[in-house]
Amino acid sequence: MPIDEEIDKIDFYAHHAIAIHQKLVIATGRVFKKPNQIAIIGRMAVMSKYRREKLGTNILNLLETKLSE
Repeated sequence: MPIDEEIDKIDFYAHHAIAIHQKLVIATGRVFKKPNQIAIIGRMAVMSKYRREKLGTNILNLLETKLSE
């Protein structure tokens, strides 16, 4: 995806998390709160060869922790 389509205005205030293995991003996610305090999770992805290793779960847990700080 072209970088100008990848970045949106939410990126500037959302919390982001990434997992890196050997200099390669292998998992990612973001979360942000809407004005009504509903949290929106997005941009969740885990490279297929790293699935079933709880990376997605760990990223969600980290993002949830950031929301409660």
